[in-house]
Amino acid sequence: LIILVGEKDAPPLVYGIMRLGETIFGIIVAYLINRFIDPRKILKKATVESYSKIRKSNGEDIALLMSIWLKTNISSHPSIDELYWHRLYDSVRKNYLDNSSQIFLYEEDGKVLGFISILEYSKIEGIYVIEKECKNVIAKQLLNYCQQTYKALSVSVYVENMDALDFYINENFYITEGIYNEELNTIQYDLQWSVKS
Repeated sequence: LIILVGEKDAPPLVYGIMRLGETIFGIIVAYLINRFIDPRKILKKATVESYSKIRKSNGEDIALLMSIWLKTNISSHPSIDELYWHRLYDSVRKNYLDNSSQIFLYEEDGKVLGFISILEYSKIEGIYVIEKECKNVIAKQLLNYCQQTYKALSVSVYVENMDALDFYINENFYITEGIYNEELNTIQYDLQWSVKS
C-alpha cells in the first residue's frame, strides 16, 4: 500500500523500511482474516442452504423413483434398446425397496425433480433428473451432497453417454478402466472420485 502511494525515488533505506512496513501490514491483515473469518464456514453455510432441497428417500417414493429411472435411462441411452431397461425394471425396483442402496431426492415445491442412488461400497448407481433445463444444476447438487457424505465414490458410464462422462470428469472423477459389455455391445467406463483426488 505504501509503495503504491509513496515516492518512487525514495532513498534505498527509506524504500526498504516502507517495504518492510507493507509486508508486516499484509501479515497482520492476513492473520486477522484467517483468525476471525473462516471461508470454510461461509462455504459450508451456502452449501447447507442449497442442500435443503435434498432428502433421503422412503418407501412411499418408489413409484415416482421408478418412473424417473425409466424415463431418464431411455432418453439418456438412445443407442440401447428400450426393452433392456424394461427388463431391468423389476430388479432395480427390488433393490430400491430392500434398501440395498441409499437414495437421495432433489425436491422443489413438493415436486421430486431427480435423485441419486448410491449402492454398497459407495458406488453411484446413477443420477436421474427429469428437468432438462436444469439437469446439470440438480445433478451437481445431488453429487456434491454425496461428496460431502462419502469419502470416495465410483460410477460406471457407457461410452455413448458423453454428457454423463463430461459431467463426472468436470466433478473431479477420473477414468480407471474401460470394460466391454457384451450384452449391450458397448464400452463402459469406470470412474472414481475421492476426497484426496
